[in-house]
Amino acid sequence: MEQIFYRNLKKQDYNEVADLLSHAFGLHCYVSDKQLLQIFKRQYLYSCLSEATFSRVAEQNGKVVGVIMGNAKSDYRIFPHTGFALKFLLYSFKMKIYGRKISDSISGYHELHRIYRKFSQRHKGEFDGVLTLFAVNSECRGKGIGKKLLSDVEAYWKEHQTKSIYLYTDTTCNYGFYEHQGFVRLEEETFALKSDGNPFGMGVFLYGYAINQNNNAGEQYV
Repeated sequence: MEQIFYRNLKKQDYNEVADLLSHAFGLHCYVSDKQLLQIFKRQYLYSCLSEATFSRVAEQNGKVVGVIMGNAKSDYRIFPHTGFALKFLLYSFKMKIYGRKISDSISGYHELHRIYRKFSQRHKGEFDGVLTLFAVNSECRGKGIGKKLLSDVEAYWKEHQTKSIYLYTDTTCNYGFYEHQGFVRLEEETFALKSDGNPFGMGVFLYGYAINQNNNAGEQYV
């Protein structure tokens, strides 16, 4: 059996991580134009990096097959994240300028973030941590990679006395995994968009998760 290594994220991993999250989250569902998709992948990546205070990857045969990023508000410092935030703004600007030429291609992206903002307003102040990014190569699922990465970030949250975290996800992802791990669905909404010209409905979810400081299992969020 091929061994899987777990280590901290490195700068040289960024291209692989961007591709991994693109495939795992079906970014083409939001952005159909290929050039814009490349910009979107980078914007998404730097958005996560600008927030994350913990980042770890799973590597197999020299290839990144899993990634997790988390945030503990108590551990966040502005200065180390400034470069990532500036990169995020740069790619957001590029996306806005290029997206004007093909506005239909990013309508789903804008609607998704409208829903995120609505969920956030309803639960303002409830959380002191975030599961910022979590993706595992579809060919490597079932090997325990996701559980190991989640265990690592949970240990980090415990170290920083984080009490409850949230995450956004949708029906393009393996959202059932979170429910099996004790996450509780707090909000959901469906909206319509197109992929390759074909309309379909996408469900968007907000999950909450309470960090149990006494053992390895997450308590039910209430």
